[in-house]
Amino acid sequence: MRFILAALLVAAIGSASAADEDRVYAIASLLGDGLSVVVRENTTGSNINRNARTFLRLETPALDRAALFAADDAIKGASPGAKRVMLEVHDPEVYAAQSRALDEGGDIRPVLLTLGATLAQSKATHLVLFTKQRHEAMLRLRDGNVGNGRLEGLGFYVDRAMRMQNPDTGEYYLGFLSPFAYFRVSLIEVATGKLLGEESVYASDAHASTSNIHPWDTLTSQEKMGALQTMVRQEAGRVVTTLLQRR
Repeated sequence: MRFILAALLVAAIGSASAADEDRVYAIASLLGDGLSVVVRENTTGSNINRNARTFLRLETPALDRAALFAADDAIKGASPGAKRVMLEVHDPEVYAAQSRALDEGGDIRPVLLTLGATLAQSKATHLVLFTKQRHEAMLRLRDGNVGNGRLEGLGFYVDRAMRMQNPDTGEYYLGFLSPFAYFRVSLIEVATGKLLGEESVYASDAHASTSNIHPWDTLTSQEKMGALQTMVRQEAGRVVTTLLQRR
């Protein structure tokens, strides 16, 4: 009986390894073309809250690569025999399709159509796709979530009015800066376009202003980019691992 069980186990492992070797995972990220900077604005004399929004285009692929490398590591851990192809997307049509998808409810099929030629060249059997997600602001503080309006993609939320307390000193300051990463990870079977799994990420990390400086200056430029890279890398790795385990 032990021999039979051992033989069955070896056969199962061998079958899984063979299946892994037949898989080619393409990985694509549409997150890092730019950053959204959202500044909460309070309208004097009313209860209306308005946000000022700025989109800062990025020339560096650093944020997309954070997602790509994290996914690559996750696939390597879950399917050691599978091949992996990291795609860097520059086609404006793909990003235009993503914008339309966000406006029309989030259906990613138009995005997949624009990626068709690239996927064919990669000979991928599966696609791990990172796309921007739009959602109500849920910025994590020590005692709950705050925020006003809707956020999407990667960026920074700036609040110049909220009263914040330093838990160590008890001092109060005004405002906070919160890097955020709102995105979706989709696992797709390329041949059929079938969605095998999907999960959304709404990550943030608020930094209270200190010494009454402007919240935007709470982090240096290098620290801002580093905070987003870390957030994307951690969440991308976690979600891709989860999606592969479910398949």
